[in-house]
Amino acid sequence: MFLILAKPLQKLFNSSSTALQHLSTSLNNLQQLTTTYNNLQQLDLCSLQH
Repeated sequence: MFLILAKPLQKLFNSSSTALQHLSTSLNNLQQLTTTYNNLQQLDLCSLQH
């Protein structure tokens, strides 16, 4: 019984693992964008003050 389930479970696990990796990558990219945006805002503030 378990052997019959093993293959589909493995496929499911692999695809959810891949989905998590993509999500993680997207979150990292979003974090980098946020950091860049914050840096740009700070630059704007600096240029306004001078």
